[in-house]
Amino acid sequence: MVVVSDINYIFVAEKLIDMLKRYWKSAIVTLMILVLSFADAPAVPKEITFVGWDKVVHVIMYFVLSTVLMTEYFRDKRVFFSRSFFFMICIVYPILIGTITEILQGLIFTVRDPDFYDWTANTFGVFLAWGVYAVYLNLKKK
Repeated sequence: MVVVSDINYIFVAEKLIDMLKRYWKSAIVTLMILVLSFADAPAVPKEITFVGWDKVVHVIMYFVLSTVLMTEYFRDKRVFFSRSFFFMICIVYPILIGTITEILQGLIFTVRDPDFYDWTANTFGVFLAWGVYAVYLNLKKK
């Protein structure tokens, strides 16, 4: 016997699978960021490092995530353009991922420490991607 709650779970599962099919690249980038955020960071040779190099890595990771999200969003023909959905998917989601990873680094994963400046770099990467993508779309219109 199927009850209403089972139907809701099936509906949610179908929507999640559909979303993963449309945003699979973003899911892979998110997974890579999560692995890198929670793994023990290997020692980097001194020749490669400079002050703040890890913040540059954070900016790049979240720039890439946001760019991939925006690209998949605009290529998705089934999504009508909605500013609120765009905002949720392409801005809130990556900032939320960055926030959660920094919090979990302090609570669960003891090999890494939470850092406000890492979170700031993550957020900067999201807004940098948004700005670059906005310029790209304006140039594309012309």
